[in-house]
Amino acid sequence: MILLLCLPFALRAQSTNQGHANVSLPDNVLYIVDGKEGTKDALKAISPNDVLTVEVLKESAKAKYGERGANGVVIITTKPYAVKHYQEVFRLFSDDLESWLTSHGADDAQFHYYVDGEEVQNAKDDGILKLYHLDKDKIENVTFVQDEPEGSKYSAKIKIETKK
Repeated sequence: MILLLCLPFALRAQSTNQGHANVSLPDNVLYIVDGKEGTKDALKAISPNDVLTVEVLKESAKAKYGERGANGVVIITTKPYAVKHYQEVFRLFSDDLESWLTSHGADDAQFHYYVDGEEVQNAKDDGILKLYHLDKDKIENVTFVQDEPEGSKYSAKIKIETKK
C-alpha cells in the first residue's frame, strides 16, 4: 500500500531516457487509465509528461469496483485524453467548432478558452482540469469565434457559458 501512496510522485519523478515511468508496480491493484481498465504494462508506457491526474482509491475501491478493486485502484487520466474528452463535449454545443475541428484538426493549443467570461489557460494542467471537469449538463452554450489577428498563434476563441 505504501507504493500506492507514492505512485503519483513516482510517475512524475522517475523517468528513463525514453521519458517513460520507471517504477515497480504491484500486480494485485486495479489500474484504470483514461476511463478503461488497463494493465501494469500499459501504465508503464505512459509518458510522465502526459499524466494529468493520478487518483488512488483504497477503502472506497471495493465499493466502487467490487472484488477487482479489493486491493486498491489507481486511476490515471492523461492530458491527451482530457483534451479529447472536453473537445467532444464542446462539439455537442457548437456546429462551428465541430466543423473547425473536423477540417483543421484538434490541436488544442490553437484556442483561447473562456468559461463564463474568464480566460482558462488550457496549456496548463489546472486549465485542462477545469475544462475536463465541466459537466455537459451544466453547459448552457458554447460559442466558437474566429477573430484572432492574422499571424496569431491562436486561431479562435471558444466561449463556454454555464447554467446559473
